[in-house]
Formats: sequence, structure tokens, C-alpha cells
Amino acid sequence: MALLPEKLLEPISIDKVRSMEVKNDNGDKTTLYYYDYQTIVNLLNEHLGLNWSYQIKQVEVSDPSAVAVHARLEIDLNGTKTCREQFGTAFVKNGASYAEKLKAAASAGLTRCAALYGIGAELYDPEHHLKIEAHRNGLQDKLQNVKDQVANIAKMRKLSTDKVKEIFGNILNIPMDTFVWKERSLADYEKLLVYLRAEF
Repeated sequence: MALLPEKLLEPISIDKVRSMEVKNDNGDKTTLYYYDYQTIVNLLNEHLGLNWSYQIKQVEVSDPSAVAVHARLEIDLNGTKTCREQFGTAFVKNGASYAEKLKAAASAGLTRCAALYGIGAELYDPEHHLKIEAHRNGLQDKLQNVKDQVANIAKMRKLSTDKVKEIFGNILNIPMDTFVWKERSLADYEKLLVYLRAEF
């Protein structure tokens, strides 16, 4: 039997992991980790080219808030075709349209089918969840460190919050009226820090 390329089965970069808080049957919150649709599609395209296909075989709507799909991923390796089937369920915000729920369920279906081949299967390992959280905590620590350095420079140079915001927006080419502090990433803040060090 033909085997999948080894590179396709390597753990996906932790930077690609997405997460959301969901409630279990007891009403307790838990963290759901997942890869988005495009991440899996990009991997399949990169390593398999056109030798794969994805199909939604059936859609089930149990109530207005939930959508589930029966999904099928087929891979063709040198004429040997195999398929994996799974169910994908939508986890979306209240008020989402039917199309948004269907898209989310289809995305989950692809991710789960791929995991049956071993693609992105690390997300189902609780130990990998610890690595994800450690990685994210490390990024948060770095982000806070850079923010502190920016604040110190602003204080020493007597730059107002509005002035720093203006500089930040100019660096990122974002108009002041659409600039949102909490949406800025570590990479964004590092650009700001480099600029402030050079100019002030």
C-alpha cells in the first residue's frame, strides 16, 4: 500500500493552532483546539497536489443552533485510492447564519478526516495541549516584555498615549479611527519598539 509523504504527517506548527472555549454537557467550559480549513487544505495541496478530494456526503440539522456534516476525504497515491470519513460539527457564536454554521462544520469534518490519516492528529494528544499552552504563555511573556519596553521609552520621551498610537498606526499603515490596541500582535509591537529605539 502506498504511504503518505512523511512531511505531511509531521506535527503542524503550533502557531497554526486555533482554539475556542466551549461548554461541555455539564455546562463547564473547556478549550477546543483545532486547525482551520485553509491550514489543512494548504498542507494537502503542498504534499499531494491535485491527488485528493473532499466531499460532504450529508448535512444534518438537529436544531437551529447545530449543524453536523458527514464528510469524506479521498487521497490518491500513485493510483491507490483510500478514503476516510468522519463527522464535523459546528461550534459557532450565537447569531451565526446557517451558511457560517455549515462552513464551520465542513471545516471540522475535513480536519477530522485528515486526522484519521495522521495529518494533524497531534491535536488529539493531551500532552500536545500542554505544549500549545506553554508556547502561548511564552509568547504572552514576550509580548508583555516588549509592551513594558515601549511604555518605558514613551515615559522617558514624554510621549502621550495618543502620540504612541499615532506612531503605531503609521508604522502598520492603519488609520487612527480603525486602530485597536488589543488586536496588535507581538510582531507588531516589536516593529514599534525598533522604531522608538531608532527615533527616540
